Amino acid sequence: MPADLIFLSSGEPKGFAYIKTDQLDGETDWKLRKPIPQTQATRWQDLKSLNSSIIAERPKVDLD
Repeated sequence: MPADLIFLSSGEPKGFAYIKTDQLDGETDWKLRKPIPQTQATRWQDLKSLNSSIIAERPKVDLD
């Protein structure tokens, strides 16, 4: 399901993830993404008790 997300953590040793964006931008290359530094080393079990807030812009119709 296409959705915006905040990448918190990964089980990979370097914490990276690769995502497909071809449904959004037509490019077929996988994009490298890194989790936010504050949660990169956090275990997924500990993320359940994370107490935080997210401040973001409202969604826009334009992708640019």
